[in-house]
Amino acid sequence: MSYAKKISIALVALLILILLCVWKNAGSISSMENSGKKNNIEFDLKKRGSDLAFSGIFGKKDDMKKLISSMDLTENVKIEKINYDKRLHLNDIESVMKELAPAFLGVVQNGRIGYHGGQLLVSGTVDSDKSRRAIETILKSFDTPYYLQIEVKEKNQSHGPDDMNSYSPQEREVAKDIGEILKFETIEFQTGSARLTSKGIAVVDKIAAVLKEHQDVRVMIAGHTDNVGDPASNMKLSKARVRSVKARLVSRGIDADRMETVGFGETRPIFPNTTEENRRRNRRVEFTIITSKGEK
Repeated sequence: MSYAKKISIALVALLILILLCVWKNAGSISSMENSGKKNNIEFDLKKRGSDLAFSGIFGKKDDMKKLISSMDLTENVKIEKINYDKRLHLNDIESVMKELAPAFLGVVQNGRIGYHGGQLLVSGTVDSDKSRRAIETILKSFDTPYYLQIEVKEKNQSHGPDDMNSYSPQEREVAKDIGEILKFETIEFQTGSARLTSKGIAVVDKIAAVLKEHQDVRVMIAGHTDNVGDPASNMKLSKARVRSVKARLVSRGIDADRMETVGFGETRPIFPNTTEENRRRNRRVEFTIITSKGEK
């Protein structure tokens, strides 16, 4: 074998060796990065009156027990669906909940604390703005991202499903019937538009049938969007969409004076806008009863 040929073979072998080393090192770096990335647990704490329910997914059972203990829920909470995934970690959410849960449970009448995708969603109703500010102050004292949907319920304010005990029999029936419709169907619009789709029209017509049966009940129609796009445009779109719903209801014989509309844009998500499914759920139209109590 000639000297030149031996040199060529040696160079090829050296090149292969270099490529193998580069590949191996890249794999090691990737493994280190992946092993250093911690995935967060997820959970929901729900309060309805004096009843508490807790569900979630944890890395191990001890993590769940540790979190519940930090919130002082050991004896009062109903444990619902719990799953485990050893890749998940408790991280620093325990310290947040240790402060947040007692304040939440002390002032919120009906509500929920959800922790999904590393973000907190705190929702519910309180009887004073002072109570709302107390919860917000706690959230601001930590670095955990959050959405706050705490509403202050005042006299003559429109109510949601959790306040059905304050409704008249007619109001209670309307709230129940509309709630059942929207539980399984969505008022749909054409993408980026306030124009109802054929499916959206069908759902609104079902609601019109309910309202026709109870002529004395008034409703608030609220529009919500996800956070895709410009906030101002989303606010404008949410208002236009509820006006379209109201117009359709009027065309089906519902008196316009029985309905009020409000658009919230992207400001009141029920889920963090971190996945397409969550964004889909946040794009919604809600109906609440405008109660007659306190107006007479």
